[in-house]
Amino acid sequence: MAAFLPLAGPVSSAAAVPLLLSPLWLRRARRTAVGWLATLACLAVGGGLITAEFMSTGARISSTSLAVSQSLMVLSIVLGAGTVVWASHLLNRGWVAVTFGVGMLIGQARLGLSSDNPWKYDLFIPVTLILLGTAWARGARRPEMVALLGIALLSIINDSRSAASIAAVGLVALVWQWAQAHLKVRTGRFRILVTLGFLGMTMYLLIQTFILEGYLGAATQARSQAQMRAAGSLILGGRPELGATRALLEASPWGYGLGIIPDSHDVWIAKTGMSSLNYEPDNGYVEKYMFGGGMEVHSVLGDLWLRCGPLGAALGLALVAVIVSRLATRLAEGEAPALLVILTLLVCWDALFSPLYVTAVQVLAVTLGLSVEGPQFGNKPENQLRPLSLP
Repeated sequence: MAAFLPLAGPVSSAAAVPLLLSPLWLRRARRTAVGWLATLACLAVGGGLITAEFMSTGARISSTSLAVSQSLMVLSIVLGAGTVVWASHLLNRGWVAVTFGVGMLIGQARLGLSSDNPWKYDLFIPVTLILLGTAWARGARRPEMVALLGIALLSIINDSRSAASIAAVGLVALVWQWAQAHLKVRTGRFRILVTLGFLGMTMYLLIQTFILEGYLGAATQARSQAQMRAAGSLILGGRPELGATRALLEASPWGYGLGIIPDSHDVWIAKTGMSSLNYEPDNGYVEKYMFGGGMEVHSVLGDLWLRCGPLGAALGLALVAVIVSRLATRLAEGEAPALLVILTLLVCWDALFSPLYVTAVQVLAVTLGLSVEGPQFGNKPENQLRPLSLP
C-alpha cells in the first residue's frame, strides 16, 4: 500500500490494497474520525467531477483518465488511513510506522532516487518513519532524541530547510514533555498549539539566519538570498505557486474540477499571479509542470480546492484539524511520540507548500491512521512511551 505500486492504468496499490482489505478495517475505522472524513472525501470527489462537467468548455477540456487518477489520489488518503487503523489493532503502532516506511522505500527503489537531492525528495520521510517508529515501538525516548538530531543534521547538510526546522521542533517538543512531566505542569491544548506554532516559526527563522549568513554553504546562501530579494521572504520566493493559486481561485472560487486540462487563459491568469511575487514565469516550468498535464499549484489545500472546489478545501482543512487536534491532546498529556510530532508538522507544511501527489498522500494517510486513536490506544503497554530521563 505504502509503495504506490502501479497495477492497471491509474489504479495503484495505495487504492487497491485498502479496498481489498475493506471488510477487515471498515468497521473499526468508521468509529473514528476516518469514517466521517471518508464521507467528506467522497463528497469532494463527487463535487469535483460535477464541477469539471461545467468547466470543460472551449479550449479547457476534461480528461477522463486524469479525473480517475486524481479521484483515486484523494480517496487513497482515507483508504490508507483506514488500513493503518486496522493494522494498529494487530501490531504496535510504532512497528506499523516502520512497515509503512519500508513500503515507501520499496516504492522509491522502483522509481530510482532523485539525482538532485535524494535525501530531501526521497529518503527523509521513510527514514524518519523507520527510525522514529522503532523508537516508538520500543517505548524509548533517548533513541528518539538521537534520531532527531541525526535527521536534523542530515537535512541541514542536504539543503532541506523545512525538514531541518521540523526535526528541531520535534526535539524541542520532546524536551518540553520531559520538563512538563518533571515539573508536574499541566498545559491546555490551545496553549500547546500556539506554543508549537511559535516554536516552528522561531526554528525556521533561526535556520534562515544561518543560511543567509553563509553557515550552511555558499550555494544555499546564494539561492536563498535571490528568493529573499525577489519576494521578500524565503517562503514566497521559494513557492511562487502561491501567487498562481490566489489568482486562479479569484477567477473561479468554485474550483475547476477533477481531470481538467487548463486553457491558455488559465495559464495566463496563473502567470500573472506568480509575476505579482516578482517571479519570472516564462521559463517553461509553468507550462510543463504546473499545467502540462492538469492543474498543479504545489499545495495540498490549493490542489484540493482547484480540483474539488470548496468541498475539497473543507476536506483538506478537516484533515489538518483532526491531526493537529490529536497531537495537541497527546502533548497535553505528555505522551506524544516524536514521530507523531514530525508527521503532524509535515502535514501542516504539505497543506500549504507541497503538491497533492504520492508523498503528500502517504504522509496524510499514515499520520491520520496513527493519530485517530487516543493515547491509551488498545491499552497495550508497548504503545506507551517511558518518560524521558535526562542526566
